[in-house]
Amino acid sequence: MSFSVDTKIKDLLSDEAAIAVIQKHVPEFDKKSMNMAKGMTLRAVSKFPQAKGVAKVLDLIDADLKKLGSSSPVPPVEVKEVTSAKEVTPAREVAPARDVTEFLSKEEFYDRKDASKWAHPALEAGWDMGGLSESFEDMLDPSISLDEADNRRVRTEKLVAEMLEAYPVPAELAESGTTSSVDVAVSDFEPGAAPVSVLVRTPNGDDKSRFPAIFYIPGGGLTLSEPKMFTQQIIQLSAAHKAVVVSPKYRVAPRWQYPAALNDLHSVLKWMVDNAGKLNIDTDRIIIFGGSSGGHLAAALTHRLKRMGYPNDVRPRAQILFVPVLDDRSFEPSRRINSGSWTPEEENKAWKAWLGDLFNRADVPPEAVPGHAVGDDFKGLPPAFIHTSEHDGDRDDVIRYAKGLLDAGVFCDLHLWGGFSHLSNALANAEPVMRENALIDTQIEDAFTNDLRRS
Repeated sequence: MSFSVDTKIKDLLSDEAAIAVIQKHVPEFDKKSMNMAKGMTLRAVSKFPQAKGVAKVLDLIDADLKKLGSSSPVPPVEVKEVTSAKEVTPAREVAPARDVTEFLSKEEFYDRKDASKWAHPALEAGWDMGGLSESFEDMLDPSISLDEADNRRVRTEKLVAEMLEAYPVPAELAESGTTSSVDVAVSDFEPGAAPVSVLVRTPNGDDKSRFPAIFYIPGGGLTLSEPKMFTQQIIQLSAAHKAVVVSPKYRVAPRWQYPAALNDLHSVLKWMVDNAGKLNIDTDRIIIFGGSSGGHLAAALTHRLKRMGYPNDVRPRAQILFVPVLDDRSFEPSRRINSGSWTPEEENKAWKAWLGDLFNRADVPPEAVPGHAVGDDFKGLPPAFIHTSEHDGDRDDVIRYAKGLLDAGVFCDLHLWGGFSHLSNALANAEPVMRENALIDTQIEDAFTNDLRRS
């Protein structure tokens, strides 16, 4: 397949590099995977000057994507047992959940796909990101084997990472620190599990420097977790806050179910604390940061740490939950919202894949599903900075969770962004999103500067 490129686009050298990557990989991808790569790439590079060209080039391939069919026949279904054992937790009395399947099939969704009506005017252009959602569904297709789901995930992550290489960060940011990778063992929590690949970004300084740290948990609909897809954000966070950023590639659905991802994250955080001296980390200033499904895991990890104990008694300085996905049960009104991306059906499939037979059960602990937390479950958790969006299906779950923190006396700073959807932050050059990102930077500095922990 070839792409028609007009003169204006040819003048943008960085865009030609992106086209070369796309042309190289097109035979390997179906329409949904390519759409996901398009959306993820635009999201990652949109904070940089080259983004204007990126948008043009990636829009240019739309016509070809419409012609692109599946590159290979669907393999036969392969049934495998979940390889990660469920943790045993004390019995808990929680109000029974409504049957989510019945709820979604009988009640109308709140249709928010009309950007001219629902979006903030500055966010209308990027409202439709259905390609991303289609790709999440594609990897959770019940008719494919786990091996094929893994292959689709790996291909998508590879394509996005290679496309991002065509848009390097500005030199002053690239030179602000060093990036390395390391494998961390999970044996303390899951004997026999494979090591976790971890990306580490360290700001420039001497061996005696002690920097604050951000434990950055990548999001990806519980089906993607590749830190390399967020390299630009990681470099920016490190440079803006002169902080060490540690980001793990944890195990994801459908191959792995709870508690595999939590075992990975807990292991890496423990490694981070145990090796703070070598990593030049000030252990009294560690923030846990996650967006979307990464926000779910960030919140879940704080509940797990509370139950199992903090590594070397090091308590996180704060948690930043950005548009977190917090509850598998769809009993809140906002769970009917459909803005065209991260729809109720898609989230439902992701939770089912990640929880298995624990899906939609009232006795599941908050370290698996934070939205199940009640009463004392919130006591003693780290200070929380939480962001959600008006047209995000998880909005009401987030508000309810923030109320639980407030009722328990935990510091909580909640922001609801009007006219935003779950994925509006992808338009990083839009003025409302710049305000949102600036506020998050301010909150990080607030947490590093002021000890907001209350117990």
